[in-house]
Amino acid sequence: MPTPFTLFNWSHPLLLRMQQTWGDKNLKPVPGAGCIKHPKIMLLFINPTARNITTLPSWNYNTYPWIGTKQVWKFLYESNLISGETLAITQNTPKDKYTPAIVKRIYADIAAHKIFIAEFIKATKKDSAPLPDAAFKHALPFLLKEIKILQPKYIIALGSKTATHLLGKQTLLKNDFGKQINLQLNKKYKVIISYYPVGQGARYKNEVVRLIRRLNSN
Repeated sequence: MPTPFTLFNWSHPLLLRMQQTWGDKNLKPVPGAGCIKHPKIMLLFINPTARNITTLPSWNYNTYPWIGTKQVWKFLYESNLISGETLAITQNTPKDKYTPAIVKRIYADIAAHKIFIAEFIKATKKDSAPLPDAAFKHALPFLLKEIKILQPKYIIALGSKTATHLLGKQTLLKNDFGKQINLQLNKKYKVIISYYPVGQGARYKNEVVRLIRRLNSN
């Protein structure tokens, strides 16, 4: 069953099909989570990896984005999207000590900040090797379904592939960073093009933090 912070369970048939097609068959897919009623910001990442401990076979509950990792939570804190208490939980909890109660506590804070965190491609891979364009095309209908249900004020597309495949037009970050482009679905949605703020994109993190703080203050 979905939780108060998710629209779908990881075992949704379309997510399982996505996982079997593009992910590791021993891992679980990750639906989005956070504020599920008109979030102010939908943060759109690319795809989960096995560093997320909720994707492992040993985790017997629903899956959530980025649990068991550290860098993304530091970025969210710097962007004023989580509390200091939540940051401390994500930085100090050993991977084998996470429980459903801890995870729900983290995502209750995300929801309270009116944020929804999603992966474009819900399929979990063992590593961060790039996925082909076909994987984005496969994942797009489910993502658009999420967006139409959530009706976020802003969708921040993190990374050029994320923005390109969501908008259906090529984006170049050095020219398009911070631009707003409307996405017409059941209504117009404001898509903001952004650098990916962690991993290889970490050198752009401060720019992304300033962008998010500005949008969140509107």
